[in-house]
This record gives sequence, C-alpha cells and structure tokens, in this order.
Amino acid sequence: MYEVDSGTAVKEMVAPTRQRKYKTYAWQLDLVTQEFSCEPEAMKQLFGCDKLTISAKELLKLLPTAQRRMARTMFKTALTSNKAHSFPCCLLTPNSLFTYVEFIIKAESEFLLKGVVAPCLVISSRMVAADIFYSVFENRHHGVVVTDSETRILACNRHFERITGHRLEDILGLKTNILNAGKLSDDYYRELWQSIEQHGHWSGPMLTRKADDSLLPQELTIHKIEPGNGESYLLGLCADLSNQLQRIDGRETGGVDLLTQLPSRERFLEQLEQDYADSQCEDLLIMLALQPQFPLENEQEIKRQFASYIAENSLVSSASYVGDSRFAVTLKASMKQGSESIRSIRKLIKAFFHSFKHAQAPVAQALRFGLTGVSVLHSDAKSPKRLLSHALQALLELHSDENKRVRFYDRELHEQVERKKRLESWVEQAILEETIDVFYQPIVNIKKGRIDKFEALCRFPESDTASASTQELINVVEDLDLIVRLDDVVNRKAMSALPELQQLFGEDIGLSVNRSFNSKQDIVEILRHCAQLIDESGIKPNMLTIEFTESAYFGGDSYQEQLLAAIRKAGVSIAVDDFGTGCASFDYLNRNYFDVLKIDRSFVQDICFGSRQYHVVNTIIQLAQKLRLKVVAEGVETESEYTTLRNLGVDCIQGYFFSKPLPIKDLRSVSHYCVLPSTQSMSNAKTGTLLELITPQLPHLDPGEPLSLIYTYFKTETINVLPVIESHHCVGIISRAAMNLHLTPNMGTDHETSKEHTMWHKSAHRIMSAPESLLSWHTPLMELEDLMARSPLPWVLVDDESRFKGIVEHERVMQYLLSCKSKP
Repeated sequence: MYEVDSGTAVKEMVAPTRQRKYKTYAWQLDLVTQEFSCEPEAMKQLFGCDKLTISAKELLKLLPTAQRRMARTMFKTALTSNKAHSFPCCLLTPNSLFTYVEFIIKAESEFLLKGVVAPCLVISSRMVAADIFYSVFENRHHGVVVTDSETRILACNRHFERITGHRLEDILGLKTNILNAGKLSDDYYRELWQSIEQHGHWSGPMLTRKADDSLLPQELTIHKIEPGNGESYLLGLCADLSNQLQRIDGRETGGVDLLTQLPSRERFLEQLEQDYADSQCEDLLIMLALQPQFPLENEQEIKRQFASYIAENSLVSSASYVGDSRFAVTLKASMKQGSESIRSIRKLIKAFFHSFKHAQAPVAQALRFGLTGVSVLHSDAKSPKRLLSHALQALLELHSDENKRVRFYDRELHEQVERKKRLESWVEQAILEETIDVFYQPIVNIKKGRIDKFEALCRFPESDTASASTQELINVVEDLDLIVRLDDVVNRKAMSALPELQQLFGEDIGLSVNRSFNSKQDIVEILRHCAQLIDESGIKPNMLTIEFTESAYFGGDSYQEQLLAAIRKAGVSIAVDDFGTGCASFDYLNRNYFDVLKIDRSFVQDICFGSRQYHVVNTIIQLAQKLRLKVVAEGVETESEYTTLRNLGVDCIQGYFFSKPLPIKDLRSVSHYCVLPSTQSMSNAKTGTLLELITPQLPHLDPGEPLSLIYTYFKTETINVLPVIESHHCVGIISRAAMNLHLTPNMGTDHETSKEHTMWHKSAHRIMSAPESLLSWHTPLMELEDLMARSPLPWVLVDDESRFKGIVEHERVMQYLLSCKSKP
C-alpha cells in the first residue's frame, strides 16, 4: 500500500517524468450506483468490456480472491483519508493471461472515488508466465522454499541447495523443522507463527541447520499464500549472511547471537539457573569471563571461529556470548575439599587454556593475549547470576594490571591459585635441574631381626617463595605430568647410592623405589623405561623392589602382564603400595602381579586386638601367606602398633617407630640403628607406671558402631568394658552392665520382634557414658592407693596430647595389690 499527496490531481498521480511502457487510465467509482467507469480503451483492454461502465462486483471478479479483500480494504481506507492511496494487483484481462497493475485511489466525496490504473506488466501467455516464474524462483541471490500449510517441503530452488547443502530429493515431503538449528528460543518461533497467522508474513534473521549439521545465518522472509482454491502455501525467501559477518555482528535473535551462534547472556543465565537447580550442587562450577584480543583485520571471522571452538570444547560445560567481544564459559569438576579443591580448579583452568594449542593460530593467540576473569560457585558466588557478574568484574579489574592475564574475583582463592603456580614453577625447576634430594627409610624384617631394604623417597629443596608438604608437591608434579621424570631422577640417584647403603648396613641390603602410573604416558612405556634404568644402573636386579600404588591398575592388558613377568623373571620384586585403599585389591591378588603387599597406614594406625582394623589386617596377612606374598606394614609409629602387627605375623615393619626417612649423609653416622625391641625391653618401658595394668588386646569401638558388634565383643568373658575412640581420643566407655540395659530377653531369639530387631542397630554413642577418670599413662604405681580413693575405676590412660593409651580395670588393680602384699 502506498500513499500519494492528496493535493495532486488524479491524472497527475503518476509522475510525468516516468517512462512507462504502458498507458495509464483515469477511472471513477460511484458508490451510490456501484458503477465503475474508465476510459474506453482501458475498458476494452483491461476489463474486457465494450460498455463504458461495469458494476463494482464485476470489477472485483477480475481480481484473484486474496486480492479482492485487499481492494475492498483500500477503497474503504481512501474514503476515510485525505490522502491518495495505491495498491498493486493482478487483473485477469481478456486479451492476456493477466496484467499486473497499480491502482491509485483518491476520495472526491463521500460518494465518489477517483483514480488512475497503471498497467505495469502484461503476462500475455502461460509460456511467458512460466518463464518469469522460473527466473524468479531460480534466482542466484535468494534461496526459495515452498511448503504446504503443514510446512511439508514441496519445492526449493538450486540456490537454496547450494547454500544449505540440502538436495531437493532428500528433503522433499519433509517438514521444515529438519532445518531447525535448535538454538533459538521457543518464544522466537511462537512469535514467528503468530505473525504469519495474523499478518500473512514474517521477516527476520534465522539460523538454519545445513546438511553437514553446521549452522547458517540467514535473513528469512516467509509469506502465506492463499490462492482461493481452499489450499494455502508458505513461501520462504532467504539470504545467506555467512559472508556478511559485519551485518550480524552483535545481533541477537531468539536468545542467540547470530555471529557466534552462542546463547545470549539472558538465555545463558536461564539455562544455567535450571542446570544449577537440577544438579543439587554436586559439581564444582567455575565461570570464566573471556575477553580475547581479536585482530582488527578479519575480526568477525576469527570471533566466529573462537566461538565455534569453545562451543565444541569437551572441557566446556556451557558457553555464551555476553556482548562487547566477551564470552562466558563454565567448567565443571567433582566437588572436593580444601587444597584438593584448589588443585581441581587450577588443573581444570590450565587444561582449558592448553586445549587451545589444537585451535587455529589466530584463535589460540586471541585467547593467549586476552584477559580472563574467574568466579567459583560457593566460593565467591551463591547463584549463577552472581557467578557471571563476579567473573566479569574480575575481568574488568585486569585492565589496571597489565602484567596479569587471569584474575579471580575471590582474593583468597586468587592467592591460593597464584601459590599453586609458584609451586609448579618450584617443582619444574627442581626436576629440570635435578636438585631433588633422596631420603631413605628402612624396611625392617622383624622375623630376621634386621633391615631388609631401604625405600627411596623424594624430598624437594627448600624454596623462598612457598612452602608445601612433599605429598602436595608430588600432586603438583602429577598435575604437570612430570611424575615420570621425577621418578627417573629419584630412581637414578637411589640406585647409584645403593652400594654405599650396602657398605654401611650389609651387602644384603636392598632398595625399594617408586614408580607412578599417574601420567599421560603409556604404562607399557613406563615399564620399558624402568627396565632400561635398571640395566643402566648396573645393580643386581634381585636387590631391587619396584613399588606401584594400587591405583595404578593394569586391567589385565596382556602386553603389560608380559613386561611385568619379564621384570620379575630378571629378579626384580614388585610391590603393591597402599594396598587396600583402591578398588583393585583382590583382582591384583587373583592375577599374581606382585611379590610384596604393603598395607597402608590407614589400616595400621592405632590398630589393637579385636578392632575392625585388626580383623581386616589379619585377613590380608593370612591371604598373603597362603599366596606366598611378603607383607610389609607401613606407617608404624607406636609400640602398641608394632606389637599387634608382630603378633599378627607381618614380615616387615616400616615407619617412624624405627626411623624417619633420612638422607644418606645422616645414615653414615647413625648407631644402634633399627634395633628390634625385645619383649623384656618393651615391658621395662612400662615398669613402674599404670601402663603395666592396662587390659591387654582390648577392642576399640567407633561412635557409630552398632549394638550387635558390642554384644559380640562382650561374648568374650574377659572383656568387661570397651572404649569408644574417635580421632585417637576416648570419647566414652561402655560396660557390660550398660550394654545389658539396652537389651531385652527376646533379642537374639526366635521371639524377637521387628522393633527389637532394629535395636541391634543402635549406635555406640547412644549407649556409652563419658569416662569419669582420665589419668596420665606416666602415673607411677606408687600412687595407686591414693588414686583408688579419689578416682573411680575404670581409669582411662592418655598421653601428653590426651590420646588414648589403654584402660585399667578393677580386677587388674586388685590382682596387682594382692601380688604386692604377697611379696616379702
């Protein structure tokens, strides 16, 4: 519809300067008589009538159905307006197939319309119509798609095939949702169809899925066609925008940025909020706000490539384009505590940056020279919205500090990550320069009463920039994937020191070295390299034990097994370290991979007769003995642990009870080193103190252990009281009488009710009572009578740090006093 200046005369409605192919004609419509009249020539050529007038009804019959409605609307509009209006339509003329004309209308009065009809294009035959239709349909600039009312594809032109990769024969009869990129919001498509239903057309940007699954940005126009035969069609016209990136840079459509094809900030946050609600906070969520430094030349193309790379990056959980050449990505890791959380954060961010080594050079450089702000959920933000806000704020703060490229919003977290970077630099330098020290801890064969071998342990040189435990530094080495190089340095130094160790402690002294498989390097390569080091060292293979942690699971690989077998056949012993802490323990035993089992410190610490640890270790030892495996107990620190493990039948003991790890320079000057305590010397250590009177081999309880276990312990007649131990401290005691208060006559019989059955699960902390008498284990026996007067039995003995050492019961005290009286 067009408007023409109302002051223009009807015949002047068509500008005189135009060079028209066809003559224009004046017309008028009397609204009272409903008669339409035009110049005689026009009446004959355009309206097929020799008369000077025709009725308005006859005039409208010359128009297609949909165009009749438009004509009526325009006539009514002209009556109520002071301006002239125009509309195009097709007249079904008698001497041609049809003529495309333009009607210009102006109201002369409320009963009279006047105007001009201007023929624009005469389609003389079906052949001409077909040629014009084909030329328009198969144009080389716009893709054309025609569908039925259900959006089933009826036809498309070759340009559409070229830009999308879809061939007509492949998509014919399919619905257009096969072209849906799956990126735009449901609201966007809802508004699109509402516009088509209400107005008959829609126009706007669109992302289309190509045949190769890549996405194509387009400018799309959809028209609804209703030819009047009861059917309707949809005509789609699309223009490819992929080579006009500047036109779509920064344009958002349906919650998606057209250039990057990433979700907009608002849609990204909506999805993140939903994921956050569904995940129940089980993951560590890290938000990176990225501002890559794109070159001015070809900026849009590199930005598009950058977006594509982060969208397809396996480390990225979700990504968004937040505007102003900034991106946001989330990284997920398993939730961990304390320093392990920092380790996970640093490791994940570093892996993300390293992944860009595989990107095209301009993309990698854009990230490398760009800026990054970091926020961590539950550390500095409690919601995804605040998470993004904090990451962007940290990014903005970087502009004032040109020396840094990454900043955390949380200052404490930032310092911890910076510390992790300093640790990485520290260990990298130490490994590169081979300034690693080797300390040696003895493994004592308690059956032979001598040192069997030394385990070589790494120690890092001191640093002025940071401090950390050896285990933390080893974790850093593993994160850097330098553990194989570290093992090489330690192994070479230890092997070269073995002759001196044998000179100091005997020619039968062996060496135990560690090899870690926590590396990207293949296990087979590590084993082969290990064998090469042994050959180069010149030491006898039977003097060497190689320790692998249980987490280094082999999984039954035949070639790995062959290499292990070859190393063992040469005389090298294989030990599984930290046995019992992983998930592969019994499969290892079944496959006969190893010669030595090293029981982890977690099973040894505070072990005592009858405890769960006691039964677990006893089972491992018995099984190992049947399989002819040597058993080493690690981390033994106390006399009580030593005695219990010796009685259980372990072959070797390793731990601070004998010696802490020492450098070889200190080992040169030791005397009376690793002498096994005799039974007599052990008893002498107790002589004269209350420690002599403790109940031997008394089981310990955890606060959560059930009544059923307590009942089992009290079946032993010699046990009258049980300590409840938590973190080495006695938090309560349970006597036989106290247990009986929680039992009924029917419990354990056929008459036991379901309620009584559940009572067996009652935990120790609900049965125990607080210890009344806590005494130092150094308390001399000469104070016994005074103690009996002021401290009720049983007595709980503790060391200087309040750690539990044992219980003294009434019966043992009476026996001691009677024995003293019977002495002359």
